[in-house]
Amino acid sequence: MKLAAALALYSIAVYAAGIELIDGRFVVRDWPQGARFSVHVGDSPTPMSGAIQTAGGKLTWTPKYPLTPGLTYRAVLDTVPPVVRTFTIPRSVHASTTVLAVYPTSGILPENMLKMYLHFSAPMSRGEAYRRVRLLDAHGKPVELAILEIEQELWDRSGTRLTVLFDPGRIKRDLLPNKEVGPPLQAGRSYELAVDGGWPDATGQPLAAGFSKKFAVTGPDRVPPAADTWKVTPPRTGTREALAIEFPEPMDRALLEQLVAVRGLGDASVPGTLSIEREERLWRFVPDANWTPGEYAIVYDTALEDLAGNRMGRPFDVDLFERVDREVKRESKRIPFRPRP
Repeated sequence: MKLAAALALYSIAVYAAGIELIDGRFVVRDWPQGARFSVHVGDSPTPMSGAIQTAGGKLTWTPKYPLTPGLTYRAVLDTVPPVVRTFTIPRSVHASTTVLAVYPTSGILPENMLKMYLHFSAPMSRGEAYRRVRLLDAHGKPVELAILEIEQELWDRSGTRLTVLFDPGRIKRDLLPNKEVGPPLQAGRSYELAVDGGWPDATGQPLAAGFSKKFAVTGPDRVPPAADTWKVTPPRTGTREALAIEFPEPMDRALLEQLVAVRGLGDASVPGTLSIEREERLWRFVPDANWTPGEYAIVYDTALEDLAGNRMGRPFDVDLFERVDREVKRESKRIPFRPRP
């Protein structure tokens, strides 16, 4: 009788042990000391890798890798009888994906603007862009054939930045589409770039909301950028004051992030934090360590562009499509500076 009573009490203790999923970790309360615990994907007999911690009669199991939305996990407490619970991770465990920003940020853009960038808070699905992004006129009517549709959508590696390219054939003055149809944007008019809120992200969930950027259009810009028009403000020695470059016009944000850098002694890269402000007219760099006396250099690639695709010293109209196999010459150039005393 004593043995039977003991088994009954043990059985009650086992059934009282609960398994919960809290913040991506499995928690067993009233854990029977010595009982093995494992987690499996679906019906797989192979347990997942994870770390176990026990304290105060509670067991916590942390997976080696984060749990995957959409998968079902089976948690097993190896007692007599075993306790088994299943948990399905919903696809919407993350906050709804949003459009963080659209660049350029200016509300007045040139007639021959070449591209825009859409930034999302999480990776997006592929193959949907040309159905979900539209250019609308002032009356809300789609502007036909404004956005160039190519087989491979122009996503960055993270899947969070999409490049929307306006049809270069309609922008370049010497090409037939420009002569017959004209540019996608017309000076003196207003437009809206509209993003459909039903666009699914990489997990299949729609955007939290649609997004739109309204802007007015001014005349075309066919003057290439020139470094001698930039205003460089050197920082002070012994501080982490920002090095600043002011541009006379908005520049291509993505290229500013990639093609402008700071070099120090021995041409070594200077680590620091970059910010781009004032509608892409201001580039600021804050170093991780204090500036020291001596010569530094701002190094930029001549592939840097303004909003109309004009490169450093080279207007966009020059690069005609008859010679698509020709390489455009690129090089790095330097602007030396010394921190102020």
